[in-house]
Amino acid sequence: MEQDLLRIRTAAHADRMTMSLCGELDLSSAPRLIERLAGALEDGPAHLDVDLSRLDYTDSVGLSVFVTAHFQCFDAGIELQYLNPNQFVRELLAVTGLDQVFSIARTDALVEA
Repeated sequence: MEQDLLRIRTAAHADRMTMSLCGELDLSSAPRLIERLAGALEDGPAHLDVDLSRLDYTDSVGLSVFVTAHFQCFDAGIELQYLNPNQFVRELLAVTGLDQVFSIARTDALVEA
């Protein structure tokens, strides 16, 4: 059942890959995300978008995965962007200062209007 804690959907379009996270990211689910991110980096897209809109929970382990991905993408010349973090994730990123480090965008603004 632990595998169902985090669902990861990946879609590729030209030079952009989007990875959508749904559920909970913690110690038990982080290895799956690390594996999927490694695969995405091997594919070498110019842009990697990680949609956080349906990520209900993350802890320090999840944040460390995001930080590692940030530096790995930077080193590989891949533009990493975190999309649509919900209020919980936005507050967590703000408290840790990561909102000042990561590229974060809201693509759901038109949907909410």
